[in-house]
Amino acid sequence: AESAPAAGAPSAGPLKLIIMSATLQVEALKANAALFPSPPPVLSVAARQYPVTVHFSKKTPDDHVDAAFSKVGRIHCRLPPGAILVFLTGQKEIEHLCARLRRRFARAAVRRGGGAG
Repeated sequence: AESAPAAGAPSAGPLKLIIMSATLQVEALKANAALFPSPPPVLSVAARQYPVTVHFSKKTPDDHVDAAFSKVGRIHCRLPPGAILVFLTGQKEIEHLCARLRRRFARAAVRRGGGAG
């Protein structure tokens, strides 16, 4: 349930929010009356765009960080070179996944005779 400010409490002022996403559906977000009683202003910043291929799981995994680790490994080892973008929910998960990927692929670089770059 939403809570209203206590009587006499100072106003928090207007909410200022920035949302960024590679896959954000701007029109759907703006039209969501539950989030925005009146459509918010949208500021678009021009940027370079690159082709993107989306890889996802058909089932929701029990451990999404473990699933991301497996998916990143498969993409890296089986597909042509390129960048991989993973969305996670917090810093702890990001740091955990990065540490696992460093350990996994540092061993592969040593076996190939490469080094950390």
